[in-house]
Amino acid sequence: MLITRPGRDNDRRHIRFPEPLNDRLALVDEHNGRIKLYGSEASDFDSEAGSELISSFEASDDFSKMIVYSDSSDETGWEDIDFRFEGTIRGFFFDGSDARMWARFGSEERATEADKKAHDGIVETAREKAGGAVTEIVPDEFTVSRAGPNDAEPIANLMQSVFEDYSEDISEERLKQLIGRGGAAFRTVKTETGRIVASAAVRLDLGRRNGEVTDCVTHPDHRGRGLMAALLKGLEKDASTRFGVTDLYSLSRSGEAGMNIVLARSGYEYTGRLVNNCRMPDGLES
Repeated sequence: MLITRPGRDNDRRHIRFPEPLNDRLALVDEHNGRIKLYGSEASDFDSEAGSELISSFEASDDFSKMIVYSDSSDETGWEDIDFRFEGTIRGFFFDGSDARMWARFGSEERATEADKKAHDGIVETAREKAGGAVTEIVPDEFTVSRAGPNDAEPIANLMQSVFEDYSEDISEERLKQLIGRGGAAFRTVKTETGRIVASAAVRLDLGRRNGEVTDCVTHPDHRGRGLMAALLKGLEKDASTRFGVTDLYSLSRSGEAGMNIVLARSGYEYTGRLVNNCRMPDGLES
């Protein structure tokens, strides 16, 4: 049923489906046990190919979440085929339309959000702090700068020291590819000795002129000093002036109060939650 080609990551590959889904890009992500589809409508699944895809998904032991990035607001159509609405990414598609994210789960466990009450509390706290003062000037002993391929190793070392597990490959080789080939724009904070103590990135989707703010990490000894806010400000400028990106979004972890507050203070709007979306140190996280 699937026509596949290898992706850069060993556990990810892009696929094309038979008609009428054949013009829809999809991503099989084995590491996180999910399938992503882009641009599909609920009506696309009212076909032999759509029915086969659903049946294959339900029978799979490897995938327990299917998520569709759609410009459709056909709530009834999606709910009729057991998809539920999870959130919106503003300006995601090339024409500037929003992506509404519809998810179907292969198990009740994957569909159930742990610590929902705590996550809701973090959202409210972040909202209360939105519009507050943002520190964009870092202390004198630090320098914020764009990252180059030679920074891939220390960035990887920092991320691997903080995250026991991560949603994707954060090896030195992979980060060097992303930086060198223009798949992402990274910025770092360095000490006077050149040690990287914080970094963040925008993963670029130049075809749709958007980017995902991600790979945000600060060494525990240097948190609470405004480093991440300064990184975000620099990345926003890079994305706009260097790459022509018009919209940025972030899929911040629901349990990370600090990161959600930094985003809210920096002008980002909460538009939903992707339940048990990817692997992180505590298992599948929202």
